[in-house]
Amino acid sequence: KDSFTSLTHLVVLDLSKNRLTELPQSFGDLNRLTRLDLYDNQLKTLPLSFAQLSRLKWLDLKSNPLESQLAKYAGDCANQRQCEICAINCIRFVKNERLRIETENRINEQKLREKQEYERQLNEKNKKEKEKKKAKNTRRKDNRKAQQLADNNSENDSETKDNDSDAKSRKKGSNSGNKSFCGFLFRFLFGLILVSLTLFMGISIGLHLQNGHELQTVDDVKNAFADCAQRIANYKHFTKDVSILITNIVNHLKHFRHTFFDTKPNVTKT
Repeated sequence: KDSFTSLTHLVVLDLSKNRLTELPQSFGDLNRLTRLDLYDNQLKTLPLSFAQLSRLKWLDLKSNPLESQLAKYAGDCANQRQCEICAINCIRFVKNERLRIETENRINEQKLREKQEYERQLNEKNKKEKEKKKAKNTRRKDNRKAQQLADNNSENDSETKDNDSDAKSRKKGSNSGNKSFCGFLFRFLFGLILVSLTLFMGISIGLHLQNGHELQTVDDVKNAFADCAQRIANYKHFTKDVSILITNIVNHLKHFRHTFFDTKPNVTKT
């Protein structure tokens, strides 16, 4: 079959009664052919390259089991005129067939490209959705961690506030206790001072009266206080005088008790 392609110089070719079932795909390279006899073979179709035989003027396809469409174009080939028409019609048929196949191929290729583009876009969409979902899950995890951290910080702040409150309460209680103690100490000292002043005044007046002085004027009271202060400066004399004063007071109290409580009333017998 390939030997046909080396016969490009041929103008007339008789292949009748060779029981050919098909022609080579490169048969169209014999583009100088003007007359081709394919009578009584087993051909069903013609190769698409057959459309290149633009110089072909005569063709005989009688006694071949041609496909129905090709058989309509080929005709009966019963005479010269019908063989000439057969050549023209068969070339036209093959051209149309080649155009149809090329169109189908282009459509199929277009469909294939569209399918590939659709799959690419679908894959890209799925990829973006996965990335979006992954990012959403990541944000959700981050938010959960942030919320957990915030809750922990809130608990820590609450514990810190409670500790601070307890510390303030303890400090307040301590301060209150200190204030209470200070108040008690102040009152105690103040009372002690009052008692001391009262004793000082009493002792001063008692010693002044014991020495035979009178208390008729303010100056007498001042002199009594001054005299007492001078006696306090002389510690020995002061203690002696105080002892005498206390002894006199005790004696007066005994005399008072004896006079008013120990004296019994006289009972007259009748």
